[in-house]
Amino acid sequence: MRLDRKHLLSTLLFGAAVIHSQYAIAQQEMVEDNGINAFRNTININCQTTTTIAPRSFEFQIRHRFGSLKPDKSIITDFFGFDATANIQFIFDMALGKNNMITVGRLKTDKTFKLGIKRVFLKQVEDNITPISLSVYSDVSIKTTPFNKIPPYTFFEDSVTPFKNKFAHRLQYLSQLIISKNVNGLLSLQLSPTLIYQNLVDINESNLSFAIPFSAAIKTGIFTSIIFEYSYLINYKTENELYPLSIGLEFGTAGHVFQIIASSTAGLSETEIYSSSPLNYNRGEFLLGFNIRRTFVKKLKTKTPTN
Repeated sequence: MRLDRKHLLSTLLFGAAVIHSQYAIAQQEMVEDNGINAFRNTININCQTTTTIAPRSFEFQIRHRFGSLKPDKSIITDFFGFDATANIQFIFDMALGKNNMITVGRLKTDKTFKLGIKRVFLKQVEDNITPISLSVYSDVSIKTTPFNKIPPYTFFEDSVTPFKNKFAHRLQYLSQLIISKNVNGLLSLQLSPTLIYQNLVDINESNLSFAIPFSAAIKTGIFTSIIFEYSYLINYKTENELYPLSIGLEFGTAGHVFQIIASSTAGLSETEIYSSSPLNYNRGEFLLGFNIRRTFVKKLKTKTPTN
């Protein structure tokens, strides 16, 4: 079967036009407030992005991870993990001016509450005068579950100081330097060097942890992207010698962002993710989850003209 040359040429021209128009729309969608948002959402799967919410707006997020799955009949018996133990987090974000936001969240694991703040210091612009975006994010979280009973004659790691639970043991801290770049309107990349400090850890573990999460987003349509995340843990040795890995599909509209995710970790707190072992995805172990974001904008009051 032969394809007519004119038909082939018109098909190629049409395809090129579609690709060019999609590229132009993608570029336009990314530009906001004289800057480029490399990512639609303030969180890309698990990691904070350089994106903040617009002034006079606030948003509500629901993040959910279902139970873990293996490549066996548990996929059916646990109904894709829906019947297994799940994890969930609620987040409320509010803008503090143009380039700042505050975030408050509640996580199921250890009934943890967090308070965080993000500030944008650099924002990528179209003319490449500022080629990257740069933000700083920090949070403090507190576990509110009751302390476990401590057996007698329990000591700290020095084997001398008797162990006693303190309020400070509930606290943990996280700080990130977030660097992102929208490469060509369709591809966005990000690195987020992360420092974590936990006041109480198990014996032979370090209170201070370092991680370097790498995030990416590839636009596949006007409102859709494939999203990716991989986190290299510098001084935490995982049980299976693997590092957290996640991939997902993102749908975005003016007021909503919806992410469907396949991940190697049930953790929703970066502090937990970067200081624990992921599932063994080399053996096909993974879990499903989703993130939902809804943005609300406060309207400006208009003055009624007087005669």
